[in-house]
Amino acid sequence: MEEPAPGAAPPPSGGLRLPFDVLVAPQRAFATIAATRQWAPAYCVLVVLGLLELWLLAPGLAHVLAVQTHGGAPAETAGVVRSDLLQEGAMRLLGPFAAWGFVAVLLAVATIGSRNPPPPFATFFSLCMNCAIPAAIGGVVSAAAIRLHDPASFRTVNDLLLAAPISLGSLRPGGQPREVAFLAYWDVFTLWTYALIGFGYAALAKISPAPALLLALTIGLSFALMFAVAS
Repeated sequence: MEEPAPGAAPPPSGGLRLPFDVLVAPQRAFATIAATRQWAPAYCVLVVLGLLELWLLAPGLAHVLAVQTHGGAPAETAGVVRSDLLQEGAMRLLGPFAAWGFVAVLLAVATIGSRNPPPPFATFFSLCMNCAIPAAIGGVVSAAAIRLHDPASFRTVNDLLLAAPISLGSLRPGGQPREVAFLAYWDVFTLWTYALIGFGYAALAKISPAPALLLALTIGLSFALMFAVAS
């Protein structure tokens, strides 16, 4: 068998190594994404991290929901909490397809008219799924901070969002709910995700990093606004 030339890049490998490479060797991950378009391993990691986040978050979230329905009977309150937690669990399963599939569509549309032949949609979908790993890790970190507190100490959604001082929300702890939600969307892990998407898009679409990063951050701004409106 012919040995690879000295200094040549190793052949792309997928599986669970790909989500790991996104964190420690993004350039190698981008090359693997271009060659394999794998997204299933990253999706499995996102689901596991999402469910872990929900488990850590559940006691604090349940207490906030109970406070918000303080006028209801115990059975009614328990039903609201159970329904909301089930919806949150479903979002951990379906959310990656909805959110990152939408981002992949925007990235694919942005390549229309490019001088370079655009990559297929599956490439952008794989990029988004894999680059979402840091944001999911950030969710676990925030939820772990919530779990370390007494659930009774949380009375509003703002209290949950500000439990871990890793977001811009910490700059406005007394702000209005939508203001805090918008700022709390931006933490170091979310910025990491959008930076990866920007650099990955530049590598895959063969464009300059500056406009690619601008596009990624604009998409993130749109998600932050939607998160704030929904809060």
